[in-house]
Amino acid sequence: MTMNITIRDLDDATYRKAKSKAALENKTIGQAVTEALKEWISKPRQKKGMAFLDVLDHPEDWGPSDSSQVDEDIYR
Repeated sequence: MTMNITIRDLDDATYRKAKSKAALENKTIGQAVTEALKEWISKPRQKKGMAFLDVLDHPEDWGPSDSSQVDEDIYR
């Protein structure tokens, strides 16, 4: 099933480049947009600004539990 839709606030340069690339690949702009949207929605959602908190979930990846190894690496 397909739909006819209007996309608002798409800048002209992006549309022209997408239309041109679609034509080079023998696709319609609708096929290209569908492909791009499918790829975009299949990607896992990223937590904006919270990536640093992921480190806190895995303390085993923090390295040595005491500073002796750090001191050895820095002061040798």
